[in-house]
Parts: sequence; C-alpha cells; structure tokens
Amino acid sequence: MKTKPAISVKPPKITSLEEANDFMLSLSITASKLAKTKAECDKQVAEIVEGFKPEIERCLALIEAVNKGLEDFANKNKKKLFSEERSLKLDCGVIGFRSSSSIEFGDATLALLKKYGPKEAVTIVESVNKNVLAQLSDKELAKVKANRVPSETFFTKPAVAPIGKAPAQAAKGKKGARK
Repeated sequence: MKTKPAISVKPPKITSLEEANDFMLSLSITASKLAKTKAECDKQVAEIVEGFKPEIERCLALIEAVNKGLEDFANKNKKKLFSEERSLKLDCGVIGFRSSSSIEFGDATLALLKKYGPKEAVTIVESVNKNVLAQLSDKELAKVKANRVPSETFFTKPAVAPIGKAPAQAAKGKKGARK
C-alpha cells in the first residue's frame, strides 16, 4: 500500500520531450537519494535493535523461567489452590488455569459429514478464477458473460543508482535517449 507523502508538491507543467527528459533526470536523482536515505535509516534501526538484543533476550529468558516455576507450583498445589476458582489473584497479578478444547479430525471427516451431516458443518466457497478466464479467447469469455477490459496505467521508472553513486545519466551529463 502506498502512503501519501506528508508534503504536497505541485506537479510540473511539462511541454516538451526535452523537459520530460530533464524531469526524468530529476526524478532519477531524487529516487536515488530516497534509496540512500532509506538504506541509512534501516541500517541505524538495525544497529539500535541489535544493541537492545541482549537485554531483550535476558528479559524473555527470565519471563519464561518464572512462568515455568509458577506453572510447576500451581500444578503441585492444584487441588489446594484451585478447588473452588480457576484463577488465583496474587499481589502482582493472577495465576490460573483456562479450560479450552479444540476439534481434531482426519481425512475421512469431510466425506462422512457430506454423507451423514450436519450439512452446515461443511462449507464450500465458490468463486470465479480470473487466472483461468484470462487464458480464454474473447469468444469463450462471451459465452460465459465475461469480457476482457483492456486498461493502461501510467508509470515512471527512474534509473536508481546503487547507493553512494550518482545515476549514470547524471554522471554522464546526457539528456537521455528516447526508447
């Protein structure tokens, strides 16, 4: 998903191919600067995260060990502590047991449900596969009341130089050839 820039810049009025080439060069340089800036940002964030890793790992290990100790204690004293309530309020939190269940089924379950029911236990989702339709001819599409809708989307693809280098077009000082 594209995010809208925080700054609004008015689009230029381009009146010639030469101006288009000049703006494409500007776009290329700006895209290269953006890539370099994002790379530097990612590098700095990674360094910050790396610096906190040891403390995060220590905290996670301690949490895991204390949770295990509390679980062992609760299991050893289950009848005494949890005979009336499923949870026990302590000064700094709650410990307890949650009841839950899950349904497990095998390969035969679907066929048996289809045969014996209940029918609402089986869901079937039907949808049109556009990838298959794309392979059909226009005549075949018409038979199924579908049609191919051609569309065009404008794009720009600025030449983005490797980080730390200027775009080749800018380095050579060329105006760019039409392709």
